[in-house]
Amino acid sequence: MLWYEEFVEGLDRYSLILMISGHFDIESGWKGVELLFAHHRDIHGIFEGNYLLVIGALNSLCERGIQVP
Repeated sequence: MLWYEEFVEGLDRYSLILMISGHFDIESGWKGVELLFAHHRDIHGIFEGNYLLVIGALNSLCERGIQVP
């Protein structure tokens, strides 16, 4: 189990189905957001494992018209 899984598993709103695995690249960040929003439209926050994933996630969110501060 990875350190962040150990941290979030005790949280009330945590669910393993919210974990999307992939590679640490831009495409995986984009695909991860697409998969999350396909099944869970009420997401309020996303944790990414590195900056490349963040770039992909931000691209996907931007395409959806979702602003990130």
